[in-house]
Amino acid sequence: LHLGIGYLDGVFLNVIVLSGDGSGIGHAGNALEIDLRQIHLRPGLGEIGLRRIDLSPVGARVDGNQTLEEVPMSTMTTKDGVAIFYKDWGPKNAQPIVFHHGWPLSADDWDTQMLYFLGKGYRVVAHDRRGHGRSTQVSDGHDMEHYAADAAAVVAHLDLHDAIHIGHSTGGGEATHYAALHG
Repeated sequence: LHLGIGYLDGVFLNVIVLSGDGSGIGHAGNALEIDLRQIHLRPGLGEIGLRRIDLSPVGARVDGNQTLEEVPMSTMTTKDGVAIFYKDWGPKNAQPIVFHHGWPLSADDWDTQMLYFLGKGYRVVAHDRRGHGRSTQVSDGHDMEHYAADAAAVVAHLDLHDAIHIGHSTGGGEATHYAALHG
């Protein structure tokens, strides 16, 4: 099994799962579940050999008491009844950064960046847009005005002030509409 995971600290990494005996790989329903702490990484082409890397930031503390694995699933409900899933990590009094994901991704797409900024002392927030990830799957409201209103509802729910908004692809449009209509 070979999975490409993109860039980590500016270096392209290929993920290689070396063991097919179940250590590091398991099945949860129909989904393949891989424990990233049990895989091996090979930096770039041309390097010989594999090295084991401890990916323990997964166990990083997101507040004074919880690891990422212990954080409960958080949702809030918009005015039109849509449950929006969000991640809210870091000190509540720190400078907030809100991440807006691209189409058809989810808040999970920002985990690497969120862990980086969390380590720098920021409060980091990302939400699953309506119809995406763990948010309510709806047939309507897939337009920038609804997306911006949903982002504003998350910002209000978390009482965020002077937040930095970062978006990728559709998330960039969402962040721009949020700033124009609600920021």
